[in-house]
Amino acid sequence: MDTYLAGNEKYTTEERLRALFLCQEIAGSKFTGNWMGWAVNASGSPVTGEIFVRLHYDLEKRVNLAKKWAKIKQK
Repeated sequence: MDTYLAGNEKYTTEERLRALFLCQEIAGSKFTGNWMGWAVNASGSPVTGEIFVRLHYDLEKRVNLAKKWAKIKQK
């Protein structure tokens, strides 16, 4: 599998697959309804919601949390 799924040397094939499986679990689980409900019912236009999220969302923290959940080594 490493031959066909090789990518950036920073992450192993297993770590990339763990990240993909985590995305799949979040997108296809009961969490999906919560995320969609928030996205649809947020006040204001979609652009307003995007601006708000970008201002207040700690992306690095969430990336590190996703890596932890997917058991990807912090580098």
